[in-house]
Amino acid sequence: MTKRKKTRRQPGAGFTGWRTVVVDMLEIGSTHGSLTMRAGRDDGQVVCIVLPAPVLPSFVESLEHARLDAEEEYWRVIQHITTSTPVTGPGGVPQAVEKWLLAQNWSMVVAAAAEEAPDSLALITHVGHIGLRLA
Repeated sequence: MTKRKKTRRQPGAGFTGWRTVVVDMLEIGSTHGSLTMRAGRDDGQVVCIVLPAPVLPSFVESLEHARLDAEEEYWRVIQHITTSTPVTGPGGVPQAVEKWLLAQNWSMVVAAAAEEAPDSLALITHVGHIGLRLA
C-alpha cells in the first residue's frame, strides 16, 4: 500500500464558482425589515442583494468601521492616481481611477477573506474601497 502525499490547498483555490462584480452604482433601500441593495455598472450588469433583519446590526456596525478605514486610504489613492497618471479629457480622472483599481490584486484579497470566514458575509477594505463578499 502506498501513501499518497497530502495536497495542500492553495489560497483562493476552490472558489472557482464565485464571481466578482465591480460596481460603480449602488442603490440601498429597505423593505419588510430587510436591507436591499442593487449594485451595478452603467453597462447594465446588476446584482441584487437582500440582507435579512437578524444580520443588520452587525452588518451596519461593520460597514461603519469599513467606511472609516476606506476613507483614510481613499484620499491617498486618489492623490497618487491623479499625480502619477496622465489624464486626458473631462472623463480622464474617473477612467484612470477605475483602470488603476481594477489592476489591484482583488482576487487575493477576496480569497484571503474567504479563507478566514468561508461561510459568512464579509466586508473587505482594500485601496480605499469597500468590498462585500457573500458566501
